[in-house]
Amino acid sequence: MTIAQQISALQQDKTDIATAITNKGGTVNSGDGFDDFATDIATIPAGGGDTITATNTTGSAISEGDKVWLEESSGSWNIVNFITEIQNFNIVGSPSIDSTTKVASGFSPTDYIQLSPPFNPSSSHWEIRTKITTPNDVGYQIIFQSCVGTGYAGRYSILFGLHSGHFTLNSTYNGSSWMFNSGPGSYNVQTNTTYWIKFGWDGSYYYLKYSLDGVNYTTDINRSGSATYSNLIYTYIGIYSSDTMQSQFFGTIDLSETSIIIGDDTQWWSPYTYDMISSDAYTGVAAENIASGSTGDVNTVLPSS
Repeated sequence: MTIAQQISALQQDKTDIATAITNKGGTVNSGDGFDDFATDIATIPAGGGDTITATNTTGSAISEGDKVWLEESSGSWNIVNFITEIQNFNIVGSPSIDSTTKVASGFSPTDYIQLSPPFNPSSSHWEIRTKITTPNDVGYQIIFQSCVGTGYAGRYSILFGLHSGHFTLNSTYNGSSWMFNSGPGSYNVQTNTTYWIKFGWDGSYYYLKYSLDGVNYTTDINRSGSATYSNLIYTYIGIYSSDTMQSQFFGTIDLSETSIIIGDDTQWWSPYTYDMISSDAYTGVAAENIASGSTGDVNTVLPSS
């Protein structure tokens, strides 16, 4: 392909991307190029597709914010069942978790989140994805830990948090010592700032990447290391388990954008999953964002196509 042909192809790609963004309801300003598309994508409205009116056939009243299962018949939509939210973690004490946004905060030595079963990837490669907002202070605070036991000797773990204004990531290969002790990353973490984070082990390197927009990521930590010790038995979010429960995270964690991947993009854990309350025999689509509630017709929103 000649240089002229490559330029022509790039111009067509730019046009196609801009069209896709506007088709989803986003805004692309005149003159926007590839560097602007991340901002343009962020203007795409959330919350699904077309608003419709569906007949409630569940026999029970529907409330604002319910998640429901829809069936289409002869051009009309019927709400045929409710969808229940399944919480896939244990709450210790009383951290604050917003029921709508799923943003967790208020961590303390007696208030945190624990996973059961624990995260124990052994020799598999893995990645943890999350979205956090930092507090006023970005000193030593732990956001995620999966450790070998309790007490000081049990602190060795997969560990992610903040350290003296930087991100920090560590692991253990034998359950009784740290794999590396080269200090935190080089990026200066800002206070009161939202970050999308990806950290994990790719089979050769432990890495941590951060993003300010959820689209463009920068690698801050990249350290060679072997597989994590294969007997991690406690997994915590928002706290550090050592001789005491300590070094809590003073910021917020968006659980709706948090997940754990093990292996080839297989989602091992998500904080919330959804299922039918009484039956999975229906065929249709899941919908949420109920705009009004009654036992008759109800306004709802179809999922984005």
